[in-house]
Amino acid sequence: MRTRLFCLLLFAASLCACQSDPLAGEGPLPSRRDLMRALRQSGAMLVVYGEAQGNLYQALADSMRAHPEWRGLKLETKSDAAVTEEELTQKPLLLLGTAISNKIIKRLAAQLPVRLEDRRFHFDGNWYEAAKDIFKLFVYPNPLNVRLPVFLFTGNDDREIVALLKQKYSNNWPEMLRSGWGYEVYANNELRIAGNLADSTWRFDRAIHFDFSNSKTTLAQSGHFKFTGQSDLLPKNRLEALGAHCEATFSHICGFLEKSCPPLEISYRLFGSVEAKGLQQSSMRIADVNFDQMEVSVVLNETVRGDHLQMENELLLRSLLGAPKTEGLEKGLAIRFTTNWYEKGWDHWAQRLYCSGNLPPVADLLNNDLFRQESDLVMGCTAAAFTDFLIAHWGKEDFLLRYASWQPGATERAQLQIAWEKYLAQRYADCRNVKATSEKLPYLKGYNFAHEGYRVYNGYGSKLAQQSIRKLNSIGGNAIAIVPYSYMESPTKPNFLPFADSGGDENDESVVFAHAEAQKLGMKTVLKPQIWLGRSWTGYIEMSSEADWQAFFGYYYRWIRHYALLAEMYQFDALSVAVEMVKTTRQRPDDWRQMIAKIRKLYTGQLTYSANWGEDFEQLAFGDQLDFIGLNCYYPLSPGDNPTRQELEQRFEQVMEKAEAVSRKFNKPIVFTEIGFRSVQAPWKNPHEEENGRPQNMEHQKLCYEVVGAGLKGKNWCNGILWWKWPSYLDFRGDSFTPTGKPAEAVVGAWFRGME
Repeated sequence: MRTRLFCLLLFAASLCACQSDPLAGEGPLPSRRDLMRALRQSGAMLVVYGEAQGNLYQALADSMRAHPEWRGLKLETKSDAAVTEEELTQKPLLLLGTAISNKIIKRLAAQLPVRLEDRRFHFDGNWYEAAKDIFKLFVYPNPLNVRLPVFLFTGNDDREIVALLKQKYSNNWPEMLRSGWGYEVYANNELRIAGNLADSTWRFDRAIHFDFSNSKTTLAQSGHFKFTGQSDLLPKNRLEALGAHCEATFSHICGFLEKSCPPLEISYRLFGSVEAKGLQQSSMRIADVNFDQMEVSVVLNETVRGDHLQMENELLLRSLLGAPKTEGLEKGLAIRFTTNWYEKGWDHWAQRLYCSGNLPPVADLLNNDLFRQESDLVMGCTAAAFTDFLIAHWGKEDFLLRYASWQPGATERAQLQIAWEKYLAQRYADCRNVKATSEKLPYLKGYNFAHEGYRVYNGYGSKLAQQSIRKLNSIGGNAIAIVPYSYMESPTKPNFLPFADSGGDENDESVVFAHAEAQKLGMKTVLKPQIWLGRSWTGYIEMSSEADWQAFFGYYYRWIRHYALLAEMYQFDALSVAVEMVKTTRQRPDDWRQMIAKIRKLYTGQLTYSANWGEDFEQLAFGDQLDFIGLNCYYPLSPGDNPTRQELEQRFEQVMEKAEAVSRKFNKPIVFTEIGFRSVQAPWKNPHEEENGRPQNMEHQKLCYEVVGAGLKGKNWCNGILWWKWPSYLDFRGDSFTPTGKPAEAVVGAWFRGME
């Protein structure tokens, strides 16, 4: 009996050990951020697959390498037989295959947080033995060199591993590095388990572990729809109303097409929040469509109505008409049959774009590549209006005949542009001037709200973000700046600016969630989109030819137009048209004037530009175009290691004099759209600089906060301050700029309350 009990205990211990601390004895371990930084710095990732399955994985690797959006990361591929020991220890690794097919996976298995055996694996107390059971580990310290990352996609069957990889990422391979969880378990192509290992210790952490096994309960069923979700998501009467509305729209579409509605069964998945959807699907979009699985996924709550987008219309059109060669036709026709697209309807938003001079031309709508990259807000309502125009211009019968194969040439596009402009002039003849808001913002007391962690559960769209905003409000904060990012590969080469849309990014849905949570508390919101250049900075953006300058401003306009429309749709209080674009503002002020004039006609809130300290701010040329002038204030306050408080106050007063001079020049208020100090030794020297090995010193950060607070008193030309920065989750400790849990938090709270 004792022997049997001992064996059982030993077996149980072996199962737990695979998850508890597999890297024990490796010394201090890097954080997740450290590993991702190491990946970027290496500039390459080595994909290693099993030689026995070489043909299967080599084709997959070729597809991965061909994707253009790796942002400077070079992919290399080798079989487990060809890879060298030096490569295994000196390069970031992506391991593909099973413990049978890939000997490198088998070699490292004992030091991974999952127990791998022949054709089965064990995780979180369960064995997974089916062919379609898959385990993903992204990212983890490489046991052969813990300073470098290893990524793992494994399971019980190589073909199923490849199939799931293609299903999830074939349209955007780099997405697998930017979104998702630290670990994921899939069963039959459905995400069942997800979570993150504890940062820096890499141990299993139940607090950030999620089980989605019971998230697809059948709630209701109508003629064509099966509604699933958590059992308490919607009351019966609302489900019945939703089903009736979907069925009525289907009947309307079938009647328009003069066809019988096919006997489709559409899976209609409901989620109560963008976070819940993002946790399970890695997409926080308020509505998604999956043509292969005949499924729509919709977020439905008091803030967002994903059902208003009626993505199910696309499934019906695809079933009846097939996929058109001109993609905008399907999207446009589907939206044309919606009634409350983004609350006010597609016709309202198309009119706003047209009347403000921001409606895209026909050529943009008919360019499939551009249509996919562009703003879904801008292109969605425009495509619906254009489809409505084509039906009127050609007649319904001719439109339906052309629908599947129509791809017009340059001559036809030019002719359509002329007819389209006449149609718009008649349809939207009543272009009433939409006046910008005259409401003056209160004195802003807040922070740049930083999307930290880059995970669904701790970013802008999370419950943790909600808690963080409430905490800021509780200490007297009345405003936040919400900061979505895009990316440029080089400061000297123009490129299309992508919109953040993966689950872990500052996507529109999470931005809107943070905005709505702040609004509920009576706080003001500033939408402050920024460009990230990796190893460079927006202040260095400078083109070498007129053609490149025109291309840059064209790309930038498309990008900021999206955020202007988003800000108008959801009524943000202010929009920053750009951040720290030093060389562009100095060399091309007229381009900025033209762009701001167009954006002002679309967005009715307050406009600003967040100028960098120094010449960008002090010599700003277009301050007259703004409602208030933003200053990202990182002026040094002292070169010394131990200056007196008086010296710091005197230097900050000199900064105030510079700011007041700009305010007087344009007769516009100044808002500190950024100012901040790290909790390190002597942060006053160059406040914007990295830590660079300086020791922690919270008292020095506190002193800087006190100096700024005292210096701002009585400055009537200043209308607020948005400190850099407040994290999206309060436990964040990855950046010394944050004041949370430090003496500076008490200082700023007292100052906020004292300014009431």
